[in-house]
Amino acid sequence: MKRCIHLFAWAVAWLSAAPTLGERLNIAVVPPAANDPYWAAVRDGAMQAATELGVTLAWRPPGRDNDPQAQASEVDRLRVPSISGIILAPLDEVLLRPPVRRAAEEGIPVIIVGTGLRSREYVSHIADDHELGGRLAAEHLARSLGGRGRVAVLRCPPGSPIAAARERGFIAALAAVPTVQLVDTATVAGTTAEGSLEAAARLLAQRRDPDGALALDAVFCASGPVSTGMLWALHDAGLAGKVRLVGSDTSEDLAVALGKRQIDALILEGPVRVGYLAVATMVRYLSGERVERRLETSVVLATPDNLTEPEVASQLLPPVAAPPAP
Repeated sequence: MKRCIHLFAWAVAWLSAAPTLGERLNIAVVPPAANDPYWAAVRDGAMQAATELGVTLAWRPPGRDNDPQAQASEVDRLRVPSISGIILAPLDEVLLRPPVRRAAEEGIPVIIVGTGLRSREYVSHIADDHELGGRLAAEHLARSLGGRGRVAVLRCPPGSPIAAARERGFIAALAAVPTVQLVDTATVAGTTAEGSLEAAARLLAQRRDPDGALALDAVFCASGPVSTGMLWALHDAGLAGKVRLVGSDTSEDLAVALGKRQIDALILEGPVRVGYLAVATMVRYLSGERVERRLETSVVLATPDNLTEPEVASQLLPPVAAPPAP
């Protein structure tokens, strides 16, 4: 059953009842990539929980970003007596099954965050509803456009299940509005903001009519780097605030642009809460408590009109924790 967990209220309730641990726990987190903004925020939440609960946290991204085989190898390397538990954001729901099974067989519990895993050998799955984020973005954009307009999706590169789920949700929801036209869903961005800028500029250039007028009303981007690259391209073309941009995740650049109404909305899926809950749930499990098989955090759509509301503001620019030791 889906449950929406509010971080701080939940944390206070859990900490007040937390048992005393006999020894310091060592928890390893294996994200899909080293420097993605979403997973950096997950790391911040995990570090916050580790500090509060007195456990050691190791941040262990794979040797190659967004590479399922490299991630599987990293999980296998963590099957050592010094590791108490593993938190994994699987890049492939099938390929990561064997290393998770091997860890479980050796008594090392695994908690899954992000997308799921076709396995019953993990302890708990903590996730945002990424397709819901895309659907909320599409519904908001359709309202902002008055039910009519031409919309492009600047695609994220392959390898991110989260971005792919957001894109699926967005495209499916927008397809239900027949008077809104999807004019480009094929242009693929880079893995960084800088790499996405060129693709974003190319998309804008291709949407020009023969007379030079822009035949585009809005763009959707499903990750922080791609949203930033599109924002920069709109600035360069003198279109920031004129073409509606609905993006995902957050950064200082994106938060400032939202306040200036150069961004119409941002999908915020609570990655800090995901990281916090993953570590706290692992500690509960290791201390002998029963834990929920699935925990689902809330999805928030930040807009210029609600960015000062506490739930939105806390996610728009969350506090940054020092990175844990490798």
